[in-house]
Amino acid sequence: MTGLGSKDETGVSWEHRYYKRVKQSAHTRCWGVLLAFGLQLPAVPAPPQPAGQSVPPPVTRQAPQAPWESAWSLPLTSSVDVMLAASNDHIFTAGAGVALEARLATSGDVVWTHTLATWQALATTGTVVLGVSEDHAYALDAATGATRWVTQTTGANTRLVASGGLLLMVSDADVLLREIETGAPLWNAALTAPPSAPASLGTESVSLALRDGSIVSLDLATGAPRWRASLAGPPTAITTGSTSVYVALDGTVYALDNRNGRERWSFRLRVPIAGSLVVDESTVYVALLDNSLRVFDAGSGAMRRTDALGHRPAAGPWMSATTLLVALTTGEFLAVDSTTGRLVGRIHLPDNPVSQLLEKATVGTDAGWLVTVTIAPGGERRLSAYRRRLPAAVVTTQEAVGGAAPAPGTTTTSAPPAPTSPEAQVPAPAVTPAPAVPPATPRPFPVPR
Repeated sequence: MTGLGSKDETGVSWEHRYYKRVKQSAHTRCWGVLLAFGLQLPAVPAPPQPAGQSVPPPVTRQAPQAPWESAWSLPLTSSVDVMLAASNDHIFTAGAGVALEARLATSGDVVWTHTLATWQALATTGTVVLGVSEDHAYALDAATGATRWVTQTTGANTRLVASGGLLLMVSDADVLLREIETGAPLWNAALTAPPSAPASLGTESVSLALRDGSIVSLDLATGAPRWRASLAGPPTAITTGSTSVYVALDGTVYALDNRNGRERWSFRLRVPIAGSLVVDESTVYVALLDNSLRVFDAGSGAMRRTDALGHRPAAGPWMSATTLLVALTTGEFLAVDSTTGRLVGRIHLPDNPVSQLLEKATVGTDAGWLVTVTIAPGGERRLSAYRRRLPAAVVTTQEAVGGAAPAPGTTTTSAPPAPTSPEAQVPAPAVTPAPAVPPATPRPFPVPR
């Protein structure tokens, strides 16, 4: 027996043969009956719109506006990596083979240049820019480039950390603390290994991560050792908090007691950490290479939430009031509310069709300026600055109402005009480039060992 179907149906499934036998005329008649029945139903009119009412327009949700906006962007002539630093109103670039240039933050115009072109470290405060060139450290006036002081470094590969009027100079062999204003040395301490991450200046201590896996805490006032701890490898980031020292190593975050170096908690993330660790009174913020921002309880180590960044982080985070700033590999800054994780806004160049790759990023004093160096596919480097938006002006349509008119025959005495400050009447002096500062021969001074 060959089957239930005809010859051309051999090898075809039973369901297919069944539906093949359904006649088109049968189901066509069914749809026709339903259509005829539907036409006989009474039409229900739409409810009348009450008089005087209008249909509200659809709500259009706009993207959140970031507190920063693009100020300017210009090409750099350098074909090598550059370092970045930003103060209240100046932006600095320098590098190996690149002269130190100071630009106005408002326009990007160069106001002075230091002719040395062998810079290996750069830092700044509100009024001073600090740099290391070969075996000398320089403190220059941020506005004019005039030399404040020059001194000799004490070891190779000196890094700079400036905070609270103090300058930490960390070489491969030692760490030296100076006053920024005068350059006077305060103390010096030897290191057992070169640093593996930028040092951290706390309110009472200095924390250092070394390549041999050591975590060293020194007294800020005297430089005396406070404690020493050991991890399985060289840490990639370290930050000093009020009660703990927070360290990142191989995708794990550690909290060490700031009094004795004992581990308080650790959290294994299994993802490499990008940038630094940011800590406030109760929270630790960590950007990861899986395009996320993790938020931890500083006391217990419990993870509070995970914020999606959308792109890979490259630098940061930085804290500005209640806003976290993360620099992405795309050359953008992402602003996130530190309390809720809500996106505050994206900060990027407007109408820029060319994809950019972030090379460097920094944040100025009080996060008034955000600065990036990006590289286009053709190799062009661009320096871009973003300024904090001014608060919107309050406009009122209320008319001013004057007092009652004076009675006839009376005289009124008007108050004299308010005096104008002399500074407002004097034009600003013209900015002229400061003369190039040759490397001065430092005066020897005893450095305590």
